[in-house]
Amino acid sequence: MIFGKHLNKFYLKYAIPLILGIAALIYVDMIQVDIPRIIANLIDGFDQNTLTKQAFNEGLIRLSLIVLVMVLGRFLWRIFVFGSARFIEHDIRTDLFIQAENLGIDYYAKHKTGGIMTYFTADLDAIRMAFGPGILMFFDSLALGTIVVIRMTQLSKTMTLIAVIPMVLLGVVAVFILKRMRLKYKYRQEAFEQMNDFTQESFSGISVIRAFVREAKEAYFFKLKNDHFYEKHVDFVKTMIFVNIIINVFINLTILTIIVYGAYIALTGNFTAGDLTEYFTLFTLLIWPVMALSQFASIRSQAQASKKRISDFLDEKVMIKDEATAEAI
Repeated sequence: MIFGKHLNKFYLKYAIPLILGIAALIYVDMIQVDIPRIIANLIDGFDQNTLTKQAFNEGLIRLSLIVLVMVLGRFLWRIFVFGSARFIEHDIRTDLFIQAENLGIDYYAKHKTGGIMTYFTADLDAIRMAFGPGILMFFDSLALGTIVVIRMTQLSKTMTLIAVIPMVLLGVVAVFILKRMRLKYKYRQEAFEQMNDFTQESFSGISVIRAFVREAKEAYFFKLKNDHFYEKHVDFVKTMIFVNIIINVFINLTILTIIVYGAYIALTGNFTAGDLTEYFTLFTLLIWPVMALSQFASIRSQAQASKKRISDFLDEKVMIKDEATAEAI
């Protein structure tokens, strides 16, 4: 999710499809956590030799119905949330185009065409990602994470504490990394803009370049621009990979702890095999909200940088304005 003077209006304009999409998403999360409980009951039935054919068939039918509803629900939220993001992208692109038409020659004398093209491509894509996958990941991580933690706490408070503490620490680390990622993405976009500017100028002045036999020199400068963009892009990707490594380390250590402690309490008789299976399955469901939050932080940091660039363009003062009584020709 991302907010700003030029973006807030879209939350109202597309409120109904966004709300419907979020509602479908939360409902899918609610029924999804029933799957581990059904599997746990089947395992306990096998283990204790109490499972009847009727109970087994009922469990399979319930699992099948849940899967069908999940497929339908995910189909709906993709249409409502991602579809709204595409419409918002179209509306912002229209606003950018209208602003580009209204700006005078003075603006284009100071700003290069390649940089303006970046607003309509990479920056607009980052904004769309914030309205689409960004909204999805934010609400999905909150809803699914809350439901799973409550269910895990009902099974074992001690194991839940062991599982949640690393996740909280991971969230604290992510807050500190977020600012660094936003800065690196800003540098990446600036390098991309410079490369676009140089490319556009080279194509526009190709006849002059050939007339003065400057092909080799222009190719050298183009390579420098590409290398600069490559360095900034790789630097940004390295930061994202570093974040993913930290997340995987936290998650794998937590999984190892849960397996060891869960096996211990299962052997002491406080936990059944089904309970341990249910708990471990719930924890695997909890991994997605943690991953989603990290991806949401990355998407939001990119969108924030792009939002500022687009807002600066839309806030640019229009020097030439038509009279209120002017009529279109």
